[in-house]
Amino acid sequence: MDINNSLLLNERNTSVEHFVASYDSVLRTVLDKHAPEQSKVIIQRPNTEWYTDELRFAKRERRKAERQMRKTKLEVHKQIYKEHCSRTSKLLFKCKTDYYSNKISEVGHDQKKLLKLTNGLMGNTNDVILPSHHSEIELSNRFGNFFLGKIETIRTNLCLVNESSAYENEEFKYDLKFEGQPLTFFTPASVKEVRKIILKAPTKSCELDPLPTKILKPCLNSLATVITKIVNLSLEQFCVPPSFKEAVVRPLLKKAGLDKEVLKNYRPVSNLPFVSKVVEKVVETRLENHHTSNSLHDNVQSAYRACHPTETAILRVHHDITVALDNDCCAVLLMLDLSVAFDVIDHPILIKRMEYSCGITGTALSWLKSYLETRTQRIAISSVLSDEIHLLFGVPQGSLSS
Repeated sequence: MDINNSLLLNERNTSVEHFVASYDSVLRTVLDKHAPEQSKVIIQRPNTEWYTDELRFAKRERRKAERQMRKTKLEVHKQIYKEHCSRTSKLLFKCKTDYYSNKISEVGHDQKKLLKLTNGLMGNTNDVILPSHHSEIELSNRFGNFFLGKIETIRTNLCLVNESSAYENEEFKYDLKFEGQPLTFFTPASVKEVRKIILKAPTKSCELDPLPTKILKPCLNSLATVITKIVNLSLEQFCVPPSFKEAVVRPLLKKAGLDKEVLKNYRPVSNLPFVSKVVEKVVETRLENHHTSNSLHDNVQSAYRACHPTETAILRVHHDITVALDNDCCAVLLMLDLSVAFDVIDHPILIKRMEYSCGITGTALSWLKSYLETRTQRIAISSVLSDEIHLLFGVPQGSLSS
């Protein structure tokens, strides 16, 4: 009720920046009113959902038998205690087996949930691994300077810094000029489409969200229309609000076993506001439809394409190798790993390529320019944030664009 009464759905002639600011302010106020922040001590206990009443009774009987044995020290009571120990151990094993078997059955073919479940069984925790540091603010700024310096070094070595004009003079002679129906604007989203995107999205939140996603989804009846208006205002005014271009970056160790003291062993993973990712998803759907209808995808492209996961790339490589061997030919496999590929993207080159090779023009291209411009990020260590970093290149890892 408070949300419906506070949000100005009928407000006209407003900019998307103003409307997003009102949205954030109202939700934060409502959240503070109904769920004010409180400090509470939480004792983390091991997961014992498999613990049953039958097992509790068996352990109680085992303790009774143990006390009887210690009191009398008779051999018969010692034998009874051993039988209770054996029975309880078997029942404990059965309870755990039945519980996790049911959990695995419930997970079905969801590989992410299955991996999370098996990691818990094997004791693989998600503890945050960070380098040694004197203070969290010092480490966050150190990571920020390193990530920014790494990008600048790579771009310098590639001779791409401030050379976008030279690329433009080449007139994309290595690209095919787009010949088809150009994409001049993004069609508005319906409430039904936005609702479907939100319900299908993972329930993840960012520090920048005015309302946690796990609370937003149950309130969707009140918020779906508002979020749809934000999406359509952004598309109509071909503008991405500054608050949607902020990112909170958490360093993540690339692989277990790497030296945690070496900063290059960490990758920056961006957390973005949830509603900004809804806007991205709407745009991505329209770009995907444009690429599909104009056959802009490479025939052998896998990943970042519907129904073409990385498994199709593996199958294609396996097929080509086996065909070559069947024809008594040699097979050579070359693999190229591009370092920080998404972080070194040159914005002018990307925009020019999308216009020249993909046929994206008009307000659609203007929206993409707005999306790329004036992006910022802060490095988060625990709850401490680094100084603001202005990004001149790349797209954030964690967004749909990456």
